[in-house]
Amino acid sequence: TNNNNNNNNNATTKSRTSISILVLSRLLPNALFTSVGGVLADSYDRRTIMLTLDILGSFIALLFLAAYQLESIPALYVATALQMTVAAIYEPSRSSMVSMLVADGESLKKAITMSELAWSLMTSVGSSMGGFAAEYLGISTCFCMDSLSYFVSALFVWRIRGEYNAAVESSLSSELLGSDNKNIDSNSSSSNNNNNNDAITATSCIIEDVHNDDTSKSSSFF
Repeated sequence: TNNNNNNNNNATTKSRTSISILVLSRLLPNALFTSVGGVLADSYDRRTIMLTLDILGSFIALLFLAAYQLESIPALYVATALQMTVAAIYEPSRSSMVSMLVADGESLKKAITMSELAWSLMTSVGSSMGGFAAEYLGISTCFCMDSLSYFVSALFVWRIRGEYNAAVESSLSSELLGSDNKNIDSNSSSSNNNNNNDAITATSCIIEDVHNDDTSKSSSFF
């Protein structure tokens, strides 16, 4: 009985340690490599970065299948760390491309809102669907579907045309800033014209009142 209790305690301790390492494997890459993703997004074409990382992610997802088949916990750690590293590098390019695809200010707000809603929907609905898929389709099938989803994402990114680097973004920002300055100058000019017209109207009224007063005084004198 004591041996069984010791074995159960050892198994519980190993399980907790394994889960802790798995959580660290998911969290650390996000903290370490998001800044790397930002540097890459400012240096290279963001569409190319996303396309490359999607294809790379599809092969990394298959590492989970290999870890499951081999029943290797260290392989699971490696696959998790690699997948989260790709996600951390991917995110700066994805988020910065939204502002380049949607230049209008009001439309950009809607696009960002839709992007955040899609992320929340993926987190909530995708997790629950993953549980049902693992139960009824099997874990191996889920990993294959995960790999396929990266290829689908790469296909959508590939269909986006144009260049999306920092130079293009700065030129777009300059054009938008120039357009805003023109609007401000136009509004300022029209405001100045209105003020001038108001001043001219007020001066005319004063002159007219003075002439009327002079006329009334002259007629009373005679």
